[in-house]
Amino acid sequence: ISFYNSIIKVDTPRTVSVLGKTFTSPDVTIQDEFQSLPTFAHKIQLTRDTPATTAGYYAFADIFGGGTDLLSPTALALFPAAIPTGGLFYVEVELTELDASGVPSTDTAIMLMDTGAQGSVISPGVAASLSLPFAPDFTVDVCGVGGLSTGIEGFYVDSVKMDARGGALQYSQAPFIVLDLTLGDGTSLDGILGMNFFWNRNVIFEPNLGGSGFFHVSAPIPFAYADFDVDFDVDGADARTFFACMTDSGTQQASPECMHVDADGDEDVDLADFARLSACYSGADISATPNCGR
Repeated sequence: ISFYNSIIKVDTPRTVSVLGKTFTSPDVTIQDEFQSLPTFAHKIQLTRDTPATTAGYYAFADIFGGGTDLLSPTALALFPAAIPTGGLFYVEVELTELDASGVPSTDTAIMLMDTGAQGSVISPGVAASLSLPFAPDFTVDVCGVGGLSTGIEGFYVDSVKMDARGGALQYSQAPFIVLDLTLGDGTSLDGILGMNFFWNRNVIFEPNLGGSGFFHVSAPIPFAYADFDVDFDVDGADARTFFACMTDSGTQQASPECMHVDADGDEDVDLADFARLSACYSGADISATPNCGR
Protein backbone atom coordinates (compact mmCIF):
# COMPACT_ATOMS: atom_id res chain seq x y z
CA ILE A 1 0.00 0.00 0.00
CA SER A 2 1.35 3.40 -1.02
CA PHE A 3 0.56 6.34 1.20
CA TYR A 4 2.16 9.69 1.87
CA ASN A 5 2.28 12.40 4.51
CA SER A 6 2.30 16.06 3.47
CA ILE A 7 4.13 18.79 5.41
CA ILE A 8 3.02 22.35 4.57
CA LYS A 9 5.26 25.07 6.04
CA VAL A 10 4.15 28.69 5.78
CA ASP A 11 7.35 29.84 7.51
CA THR A 12 9.38 28.61 4.52
CA PRO A 13 7.75 30.24 1.47
CA ARG A 14 8.87 29.17 -2.00
CA THR A 15 8.82 31.42 -5.06
CA VAL A 16 9.24 30.11 -8.60
CA SER A 17 8.90 31.66 -12.05
CA VAL A 18 7.31 29.75 -14.94
CA LEU A 19 7.02 31.29 -18.41
CA GLY A 20 7.34 34.79 -17.00
CA LYS A 21 4.81 34.33 -14.20
CA THR A 22 5.85 34.28 -10.54
CA PHE A 23 4.17 32.00 -7.99
CA THR A 24 4.68 31.99 -4.23
CA SER A 25 3.40 29.29 -1.91
CA PRO A 26 4.27 27.58 1.36
CA ASP A 27 6.91 24.88 1.14
CA VAL A 28 5.31 21.46 0.63
CA THR A 29 7.16 18.23 1.38
CA ILE A 30 5.73 14.81 0.50
CA GLN A 31 7.15 11.91 2.46
CA ASP A 32 6.30 8.26 2.91
CA GLU A 33 4.78 6.83 6.06
CA PHE A 34 8.06 5.38 7.35
CA GLN A 35 9.79 8.76 7.77
CA SER A 36 9.55 10.54 11.10
CA LEU A 37 7.38 13.64 11.32
CA PRO A 38 8.15 16.95 13.03
CA THR A 39 6.47 17.46 16.40
CA PHE A 40 3.77 20.16 16.32
CA ALA A 41 1.65 21.59 19.12
CA HIS A 42 -1.69 19.98 18.19
CA LYS A 43 -2.96 16.74 16.58
CA ILE A 44 -6.53 16.77 15.27
CA GLN A 45 -8.07 13.38 14.52
CA LEU A 46 -8.99 12.62 10.90
CA THR A 47 -11.71 10.14 10.01
CA ARG A 48 -11.98 8.50 6.60
CA ASP A 49 -14.99 7.71 4.44
CA THR A 50 -13.77 6.24 1.16
CA PRO A 51 -13.19 2.81 -0.37
CA ALA A 52 -9.67 3.77 -1.46
CA THR A 53 -6.85 1.44 -0.44
CA THR A 54 -3.80 2.72 -2.35
CA ALA A 55 -2.49 5.53 -4.54
CA GLY A 56 -2.68 5.93 -8.32
CA TYR A 57 -0.69 8.19 -10.65
CA TYR A 58 -1.63 9.63 -14.04
CA ALA A 59 0.31 11.51 -16.70
CA PHE A 60 -1.18 14.65 -18.25
CA ALA A 61 0.01 17.14 -20.83
CA ASP A 62 2.18 19.94 -19.43
CA ILE A 63 -0.28 22.72 -18.59
CA PHE A 64 2.46 25.33 -19.07
CA GLY A 65 3.08 24.25 -22.66
CA GLY A 66 6.54 22.85 -22.19
CA GLY A 67 5.81 19.73 -24.20
CA THR A 68 6.54 17.22 -21.44
CA ASP A 69 4.19 15.23 -19.26
CA LEU A 70 3.62 15.92 -15.59
CA LEU A 71 2.54 13.38 -13.02
CA SER A 72 -0.62 14.26 -11.13
CA PRO A 73 -0.54 14.48 -7.33
CA THR A 74 -1.40 11.30 -5.46
CA ALA A 75 -4.97 10.19 -6.22
CA LEU A 76 -6.47 7.49 -4.03
CA ALA A 77 -7.74 4.38 -5.78
CA LEU A 78 -8.87 0.83 -5.08
CA PHE A 79 -5.69 -0.63 -6.61
CA PRO A 80 -2.61 0.73 -8.43
CA ALA A 81 -3.35 2.39 -11.81
CA ALA A 82 -7.12 2.14 -11.19
CA ILE A 83 -9.46 5.05 -11.82
CA PRO A 84 -9.13 7.34 -8.75
CA THR A 85 -11.97 6.97 -6.27
CA GLY A 86 -10.78 9.93 -4.24
CA GLY A 87 -9.70 10.16 -0.65
CA LEU A 88 -11.94 11.99 1.78
CA PHE A 89 -10.88 12.80 5.33
CA TYR A 90 -13.03 14.58 7.87
CA VAL A 91 -12.63 16.66 11.04
CA GLU A 92 -15.23 17.05 13.78
CA VAL A 93 -15.88 20.76 14.41
CA GLU A 94 -18.06 22.28 17.13
CA LEU A 95 -19.73 25.56 16.12
CA THR A 96 -21.60 27.88 18.50
CA GLU A 97 -23.63 31.01 17.71
CA LEU A 98 -25.15 33.35 20.31
CA ASP A 99 -28.48 35.07 19.70
CA ALA A 100 -29.21 38.68 20.66
CA SER A 101 -29.93 37.68 24.27
CA GLY A 102 -26.77 35.53 24.55
CA VAL A 103 -28.48 32.14 24.25
CA PRO A 104 -26.19 29.70 22.38
CA SER A 105 -27.06 27.39 19.48
CA THR A 106 -24.45 24.66 19.01
CA ASP A 107 -23.91 22.10 16.25
CA THR A 108 -21.20 19.51 15.73
CA ALA A 109 -20.33 19.36 12.03
CA ILE A 110 -18.32 16.62 10.31
CA MET A 111 -16.35 18.72 7.85
CA LEU A 112 -14.22 17.71 4.89
CA MET A 113 -10.56 18.60 5.55
CA ASP A 114 -9.35 20.43 2.42
CA THR A 115 -5.79 21.77 2.29
CA GLY A 116 -6.58 23.21 -1.15
CA ALA A 117 -9.44 25.44 0.04
CA GLN A 118 -8.67 29.07 0.88
CA GLY A 119 -11.94 29.49 2.76
CA SER A 120 -14.34 27.39 4.82
CA VAL A 121 -17.92 26.37 4.11
CA ILE A 122 -20.99 25.28 6.09
CA SER A 123 -24.16 23.83 4.58
CA PRO A 124 -27.52 25.63 4.76
CA GLY A 125 -28.60 22.88 7.18
CA VAL A 126 -25.78 23.68 9.59
CA ALA A 127 -26.58 27.41 9.22
CA ALA A 128 -30.18 26.65 10.24
CA SER A 129 -29.11 24.53 13.22
CA LEU A 130 -27.03 27.48 14.44
CA SER A 131 -30.07 29.81 14.10
CA LEU A 132 -28.10 32.16 11.87
CA PRO A 133 -30.15 35.15 10.62
CA PHE A 134 -31.39 35.56 7.06
CA ALA A 135 -29.25 38.66 6.56
CA PRO A 136 -25.60 37.64 5.94
CA ASP A 137 -22.62 39.35 7.51
CA PHE A 138 -20.97 39.59 4.08
CA THR A 139 -21.18 38.25 0.53
CA VAL A 140 -18.33 36.96 -1.63
CA ASP A 141 -17.65 35.55 -5.08
CA VAL A 142 -16.44 31.95 -4.98
CA CYS A 143 -14.41 30.21 -7.66
CA GLY A 144 -13.95 26.45 -7.54
CA VAL A 145 -13.75 23.45 -9.85
CA GLY A 146 -17.42 24.02 -10.74
CA GLY A 147 -16.80 27.59 -11.91
CA LEU A 148 -17.60 31.04 -10.50
CA SER A 149 -20.50 31.70 -8.14
CA THR A 150 -21.30 35.30 -7.17
CA GLY A 151 -22.95 36.86 -4.16
CA ILE A 152 -22.50 33.87 -1.85
CA GLU A 153 -23.66 34.56 1.71
CA GLY A 154 -21.16 34.49 4.55
CA PHE A 155 -21.30 34.67 8.33
CA TYR A 156 -18.93 35.15 11.24
CA VAL A 157 -19.67 32.25 13.58
CA ASP A 158 -19.19 33.26 17.21
CA SER A 159 -17.15 30.24 18.33
CA VAL A 160 -15.43 27.31 16.59
CA LYS A 161 -13.69 24.49 18.45
CA MET A 162 -11.64 21.51 17.26
CA ASP A 163 -10.59 18.95 19.87
CA ALA A 164 -6.95 17.86 19.59
CA ARG A 165 -4.04 16.24 21.37
CA GLY A 166 -2.08 19.09 22.92
CA GLY A 167 -5.21 21.11 23.58
CA ALA A 168 -8.27 22.14 21.59
CA LEU A 169 -8.03 24.81 18.91
CA GLN A 170 -10.60 27.56 19.44
CA TYR A 171 -11.54 30.53 17.27
CA SER A 172 -13.98 33.42 17.60
CA GLN A 173 -15.80 35.29 14.84
CA ALA A 174 -14.74 32.66 12.31
CA PRO A 175 -15.82 33.32 8.69
CA PHE A 176 -17.81 30.69 6.78
CA ILE A 177 -19.70 30.88 3.52
CA VAL A 178 -22.96 28.96 3.14
CA LEU A 179 -23.24 26.49 0.25
CA ASP A 180 -24.88 23.17 -0.46
CA LEU A 181 -22.12 20.67 -1.25
CA THR A 182 -22.57 17.10 -2.40
CA LEU A 183 -20.16 14.34 -3.37
CA GLY A 184 -20.35 12.42 -6.62
CA ASP A 185 -22.55 9.76 -5.02
CA GLY A 186 -25.04 12.37 -3.81
CA THR A 187 -23.82 12.41 -0.20
CA SER A 188 -24.26 15.84 1.40
CA LEU A 189 -21.44 17.51 3.31
CA ASP A 190 -21.80 19.46 6.55
CA GLY A 191 -19.06 21.70 5.26
CA ILE A 192 -15.42 22.17 4.32
CA LEU A 193 -12.64 23.15 6.70
CA GLY A 194 -10.22 25.24 4.69
CA MET A 195 -6.80 26.73 5.27
CA ASN A 196 -8.06 30.14 6.39
CA PHE A 197 -8.01 28.63 9.91
CA PHE A 198 -4.32 27.72 9.54
CA TRP A 199 -2.84 30.55 7.44
CA ASN A 200 -0.27 31.35 10.15
CA ARG A 201 0.61 27.78 11.14
CA ASN A 202 2.65 24.95 9.72
CA VAL A 203 0.55 21.82 9.25
CA ILE A 204 0.99 18.13 8.48
CA PHE A 205 -1.64 16.05 6.74
CA GLU A 206 -1.10 12.50 8.03
CA PRO A 207 -3.74 10.21 6.51
CA ASN A 208 -3.87 6.59 7.54
CA LEU A 209 -5.84 3.84 5.81
CA GLY A 210 -5.41 1.23 8.53
CA GLY A 211 -5.42 3.24 11.76
CA SER A 212 -5.70 6.74 13.18
CA GLY A 213 -4.98 9.64 10.84
CA PHE A 214 -4.14 13.14 12.06
CA PHE A 215 -3.93 16.76 10.98
CA HIS A 216 -0.99 18.26 12.89
CA VAL A 217 -1.01 22.01 13.61
CA SER A 218 1.95 24.04 14.84
CA ALA A 219 1.93 26.95 17.24
CA PRO A 220 1.22 30.27 15.45
CA ILE A 221 3.98 31.58 13.18
CA PRO A 222 4.70 35.26 14.03
CA PHE A 223 4.15 37.72 11.19
CA ALA A 224 4.66 41.47 11.24
CA TYR A 225 1.64 43.73 11.02
CA ALA A 226 1.09 44.85 7.42
CA ASP A 227 2.66 41.71 5.94
CA PHE A 228 -0.66 41.23 4.19
CA ASP A 229 0.68 38.87 1.51
CA VAL A 230 2.42 36.72 4.16
CA ASP A 231 5.88 36.79 2.55
CA PHE A 232 7.74 37.93 5.70
CA ASP A 233 8.49 41.44 4.43
CA VAL A 234 6.44 44.66 4.47
CA ASP A 235 6.87 46.39 1.13
CA GLY A 236 5.07 48.25 -1.64
CA ALA A 237 2.67 45.37 -2.31
CA ASP A 238 1.49 45.50 1.30
CA ALA A 239 1.19 49.29 1.17
CA ARG A 240 -1.08 49.00 -1.88
CA THR A 241 -3.32 46.63 0.06
CA PHE A 242 -3.43 49.12 2.92
CA PHE A 243 -4.41 52.09 0.76
CA ALA A 244 -7.09 50.06 -1.02
CA CYS A 245 -8.68 49.52 2.43
CA MET A 246 -8.09 52.97 3.93
CA THR A 247 -11.06 54.99 5.23
CA ASP A 248 -11.47 58.28 7.02
CA SER A 249 -11.01 58.25 10.79
CA GLY A 250 -14.26 57.07 12.38
CA THR A 251 -15.61 55.62 9.11
CA GLN A 252 -16.21 51.91 9.51
CA GLN A 253 -14.35 49.53 7.22
CA ALA A 254 -16.76 46.60 7.03
CA SER A 255 -15.30 44.79 4.02
CA PRO A 256 -14.21 41.27 5.09
CA GLU A 257 -10.99 41.42 3.07
CA CYS A 258 -9.96 44.60 4.89
CA MET A 259 -10.68 43.73 8.51
CA HIS A 260 -7.14 42.44 9.11
CA VAL A 261 -5.80 45.83 8.00
CA ASP A 262 -7.39 47.52 11.05
CA ALA A 263 -4.33 47.38 13.34
CA ASP A 264 -5.89 49.04 16.41
CA GLY A 265 -9.28 47.31 16.18
CA ASP A 266 -11.36 50.51 16.07
CA GLU A 267 -13.21 49.42 12.89
CA ASP A 268 -11.65 52.03 10.62
CA VAL A 269 -8.39 52.04 8.65
CA ASP A 270 -6.87 55.46 9.15
CA LEU A 271 -3.63 57.32 9.90
CA ALA A 272 -3.23 55.54 13.24
CA ASP A 273 -3.05 52.24 11.36
CA PHE A 274 -0.76 53.79 8.77
CA ALA A 275 1.67 54.74 11.55
CA ARG A 276 1.87 51.05 12.44
CA LEU A 277 2.54 50.15 8.81
CA SER A 278 5.30 52.78 8.63
CA ALA A 279 6.95 51.36 11.74
CA CYS A 280 6.88 47.87 10.19
CA TYR A 281 7.97 48.81 6.66
CA SER A 282 11.09 46.83 5.76
CA GLY A 283 11.24 46.88 1.96
CA ALA A 284 11.07 44.04 -0.51
CA ASP A 285 12.82 40.80 0.49
CA ILE A 286 13.92 42.22 3.85
CA SER A 287 12.41 40.42 6.86
CA ALA A 288 10.10 42.56 8.98
CA THR A 289 10.24 42.30 12.77
CA PRO A 290 7.08 40.51 14.02
CA ASN A 291 6.51 42.86 16.99
CA CYS A 292 7.20 46.05 15.05
CA GLY A 293 5.28 49.20 15.94
CA ARG A 294 4.04 47.95 19.31
